[in-house]
Amino acid sequence: MSFKYLITFWANLETSIGAVARIRRFNKDVEPEEKLALPPPHAGWPTHGGIKLHHVSASYRCVSCERW
Repeated sequence: MSFKYLITFWANLETSIGAVARIRRFNKDVEPEEKLALPPPHAGWPTHGGIKLHHVSASYRCVSCERW
């Protein structure tokens, strides 16, 4: 069993290193977007708020995954 764990660990390590490399490349290659200068909200704008959701459901269907 220890060989199986070694292979699993190695695969996870490779995936993690690849993810770090992709993030570093993204930060290096992508130019930051221009920041928008927004005007301050008007005096009547609420300072607190909330959202209530009732009877909400969500799902995800991977269309490209269905081909496999």
